Amino acid sequence: MNKDFYASLAWSAHAVKVWDQKGKLDYVLVDDMPISASPPLSFLLDEHRWNELSESLGLIAVWKYDTCNSVARDTRRIPVKPISMNEDEEAHLSQSYDGLCRLFPVDIYPHNIAAVDGLLQSIRKCQLIDGFGLCGTPRDSKYSILLSDIAIYWQWFRIVYSYSGLAPMRHDLFSVLGLWHTYQHAHRLLWCEFRSAFLADAFFSLWPTQTLLLQPKLKQSATFVGWLLLAYRRFRPQLLASFRLIRAEVLLYQMFFTAALRSGDVDDYNLRSRVHCLAPLFCVASYRDKYVALCNLLYLFEFAIPTLIDYGASIKLGDYGVWKEALKCILKLYINSTSAGTLTCCLNFASRF
Repeated sequence: MNKDFYASLAWSAHAVKVWDQKGKLDYVLVDDMPISASPPLSFLLDEHRWNELSESLGLIAVWKYDTCNSVARDTRRIPVKPISMNEDEEAHLSQSYDGLCRLFPVDIYPHNIAAVDGLLQSIRKCQLIDGFGLCGTPRDSKYSILLSDIAIYWQWFRIVYSYSGLAPMRHDLFSVLGLWHTYQHAHRLLWCEFRSAFLADAFFSLWPTQTLLLQPKLKQSATFVGWLLLAYRRFRPQLLASFRLIRAEVLLYQMFFTAALRSGDVDDYNLRSRVHCLAPLFCVASYRDKYVALCNLLYLFEFAIPTLIDYGASIKLGDYGVWKEALKCILKLYINSTSAGTLTCCLNFASRF
C-alpha cells in the first residue's frame, strides 16, 4: 500500500479481538439440528414480538436520574469507565477488554468496504480465514463473530437477508454492531436533539473560542456531558420547582381560557389572539413555551444524559444484565428522539406531578 492509496481510503482494515474466552462457539443443537446464528427474517419482522418490545420499552421510566448507575457509582472517568464495586468487577475492568490492547491487526485489503463489491470481497477474505459458511474447514461446526461499525453492519444486514445463496453465512455468522459505535452515535443523536435549544449555549460558555458544527469530537462530548451530569445535582431542585410552577400556571391559564370560551368573551380557539380580556399574567405564548422548554430540559437531564453515560459504562462492566437494560434505555432514547425542541415524552413529565 502506497501513500496515495492509503489517503484514498478505498481499502478495508481487518483486525481480530482476542481475550480469555469463557463460552464456546460450537453449534447449538435443537432436536439434533444446529440452530442458525442469524434469526430468520420472519422472526425479525414478527409483529407480536415487536409489540412485546414496545410494551417493555413503555415500562421504562423517563425519571432515571435517581436510579441510574452512573450517579450511584459517581462515574467521572473519561473515556467513561465505571467505578468497581467488588473484586470481580475490579479484575474485569483492569483487563480493558474493549481497548486496543486486545485488538490485533490481520491485514489491509485493497477493497473499498464502503461499496457493495468491496464489502463482499472483504467478507470473502474473512470467510476463507475463519471458515464460516463453508464445509470441511478447521472450524467446521462452529459459529463465527463479525464485529463492524454502523455502515458496514447495516449494509451487510441488507445483503445477507436479500440473497438466498448467503444462507450458509447467515447460519454460521453472528454479525454484531460494535458496542462503542452505538455509544458514539448516541452522542450524535443527543447533539442533534438538544444542540440549538440547550447544549450550544452551555458549550460556548465553556469554550467560547471554539467552533461547533454538528457535534464535538467524542472525547470532548463525553467530557462535556459528564460535567453537565455533575452540575445537575446542584440545580436539580430549582429546575423541578420551576417546572411545577410553570405547569400550575399553564393549567390556571387553561381554566381561565375555558371559562372565557363558555362565557363568550373569546369566540375562537386561537390561543394567541383575542386574549385581551384575560389578565396579562396569563399569556399562553409565554407559559406554554416555557413549559415545553422545561419538559425538554428535564428529559435531557433526567433520562437522556444518564442513559447515555450508563450505556457507555455498561460496555466496560462485563455484566450482561446491566448492559441489556442500558441498551433498552438507549433504544427508548432513539425512539423518543424526533426533532430538536419537540419530544413525545412531555406527557410523561406532566403525569409525574
